[in-house]
Amino acid sequence: MSPWPHEDPRAPRDTGGLMFSADRRPPPGWDVDSGTLKPTQDVQGYLARHQALRGTCYRQDCRRRCEIDLKGLSRRGLGRMVRSQLLHLYRCNRFDGCTLDLTPDPIHALLPLQALAGTPGIATRIRCEHCQFFRRYTVEALIAELAADKKGDGRTGVLEVAALFTAPCKQCQKKAWSFEVLRPSEHTESWRRGVRP
Repeated sequence: MSPWPHEDPRAPRDTGGLMFSADRRPPPGWDVDSGTLKPTQDVQGYLARHQALRGTCYRQDCRRRCEIDLKGLSRRGLGRMVRSQLLHLYRCNRFDGCTLDLTPDPIHALLPLQALAGTPGIATRIRCEHCQFFRRYTVEALIAELAADKKGDGRTGVLEVAALFTAPCKQCQKKAWSFEVLRPSEHTESWRRGVRP
């Protein structure tokens, strides 16, 4: 069973802002996928993050542009539709195919690092995309390191962190970092300590 049980998406959900709730559910618009916290790619997720989804057709004789009415889709009960389903819904029926593509705007409602601080068992990982070398940090240690380097603080969004690491990797000398927020596993001691009342 998932440590963050999902509920009816139409039900009101009080998370106390952009923070993990007491029962360890991630904030609205975010979910855990393969052990890491990631933005959800459905209509409800885009709405929760105040993120517009725009369509552009790249065919020379079309060039259609549109903005997807996410609120309207959600009101009609289509909040769980993902981008690939929306493409199928909005593409035209040209005999030679439609090249409409949907691109989300940058996320405006960034999930700040301070929203994760103090959550038992949550860890972060910065990883080199070339050689897979990585370092793990607690959220508090990462905030302290960013502040010491004058690159960020607790208000820094989780999607901004990777770009702040500009030094080359010690193993391969490349500069291609990715950042992940790791959820606690129910099979570890940190999880057992975290869920005790």
